Amino acid sequence: MAHGDPEGDWNSVLLATGAEVVAEGSNGTRSIPIGDLVVGVFTNSLEPDEMVTEVRIPVPTGRSSGTYLKLERRIGDYATVGVAVHLALAADGTISDAGIGLTSVAPINTKATAAEDVLRGNEPSPELFAEAAELAAAASEPRDDVRGSAEWKRHVVKVFTRLRDRRRRARRSRRPPGGRSPDPRPGPARRARRSGALLPLTRLARPVAPLHADRVHSLPSIAHSRLRMAQRSGNIGGVRVERR
Repeated sequence: MAHGDPEGDWNSVLLATGAEVVAEGSNGTRSIPIGDLVVGVFTNSLEPDEMVTEVRIPVPTGRSSGTYLKLERRIGDYATVGVAVHLALAADGTISDAGIGLTSVAPINTKATAAEDVLRGNEPSPELFAEAAELAAAASEPRDDVRGSAEWKRHVVKVFTRLRDRRRRARRSRRPPGGRSPDPRPGPARRARRSGALLPLTRLARPVAPLHADRVHSLPSIAHSRLRMAQRSGNIGGVRVERR
């Protein structure tokens, strides 16, 4: 996270969930919103004697769900494009909160704030999600390179941000107390989500549209192993993950 690599996955996930980090140094500890931690390419806002010791991810109230979609040339590669989306629904079915983080399409991991704003307070609909996708693509600043043109990368952002099916996912993600999973042997991502690690963006997502140039994965293989570590020990890469 403090590394500040714009092609890294975790900061986009944390931006979408509204997380913060705790930095500890010789003058004590302080909390830093994840959006204020990275200020430039491979540049963070930490003091020379500080290091990140905790990651705090708010646990949403009510129904919520999230997804991270990543386009990469091979499993475990840096992202060509990545989009993290988190939605929470109010009791009346409107979107009470929304978070969208973009990977590898700007100098730093970026929040699509205009897209988030248009989602909040509105009833989920294909038209609303299409508008949010357009705004998310407009918030990106990709460059032409060997992986693809800037125009094509903006299109991928738009495709990944379309949220037509996420209302159904959000409704299913929160079960009543004592509710049982329909899967008697849930996979590692679901078990990690139950333990609170990276709640709620640990679901392994399916791509929302076919893209033939590269392979689409929800989280890289290293993330899978870290989620299993988090399930057992409550730590990810030596940094404690705390539910708040």
